[in-house]
Amino acid sequence: MNYKEFKRHMGKAGLVNREFANLIGVHEKTISNMSKKEKVPNHMAALVLLMGLLADKHISFRDELEGLGLKKADPRGRSFVKSERNNI
Repeated sequence: MNYKEFKRHMGKAGLVNREFANLIGVHEKTISNMSKKEKVPNHMAALVLLMGLLADKHISFRDELEGLGLKKADPRGRSFVKSERNNI
């Protein structure tokens, strides 16, 4: 699935990047960074496809996902490491 199709399914589900990211416990930047790649990772494609299909059938998925209490991972990467060094 390419990013354009991913965004179409996200729209069918009534979600924007921030909402989708919060529901699945990732940072919003993770979602927007996928636009730079040729394909969306399989697990993200499967999730957004299922969310879109559930929304088409008027089946709520938000409460169930929110009930899982998924938490975002600690930030990582170059800019985070650099800012942490400056705080030591």
